[in-house]
Amino acid sequence: MKKTLLCMFAVSLMVFSTTAKGQSFEEGMNNVSLGLGFPNIYKSIYDLYEFNSGYTSSGFGPINIKYEHALTDQIGLGGSVSFLTYKNAWDAGNGFEQGYKGSLFAILVRGNYHFATSDKLDPYVGIGVGYVGYNFEYYNDDPDYVDDGFSFDFGLPFGYSGSIGARYYFTDMLGAYAEIGWDGLALMQIGLTATF
Repeated sequence: MKKTLLCMFAVSLMVFSTTAKGQSFEEGMNNVSLGLGFPNIYKSIYDLYEFNSGYTSSGFGPINIKYEHALTDQIGLGGSVSFLTYKNAWDAGNGFEQGYKGSLFAILVRGNYHFATSDKLDPYVGIGVGYVGYNFEYYNDDPDYVDDGFSFDFGLPFGYSGSIGARYYFTDMLGAYAEIGWDGLALMQIGLTATF
């Protein structure tokens, strides 16, 4: 009997914790997040190919901006925009440089399911689909270089995401977030978040 009462009490607490008002995620709320993803996958791949003298690899991002509107106390719908750049370069001879550079831009529609939310902590899982645009080109800064029109087709500009994350609020409106999983252009990300 005691075990049954204890189980009922635990279940009641769990239900109360996900439905109580004053939570960090409630119906009608809006959330905006700004974060940095890592690693830069394309830069990391090029780091593996140090095949010529003077080889360098660099990159920026991805940087992520997200918006979410709480349709219910547990379901949110919104979007994300992500951007990254990468470049690898090596000596082309006579003091000139050659290499590859590119950028990616992703815009996704996202849906999140929020669970076990409290007044400070907001864990969630999410999925998304959308567009990913690729820009990739070979360059050579030798003025005598003749461009052979090299191009590369990445196929369909389709993007997707699947991640698990959490927001933790320092105040009623401002906090930090972290996510793991594939979210457009990154495997992990951290950043700041605001609710209004």
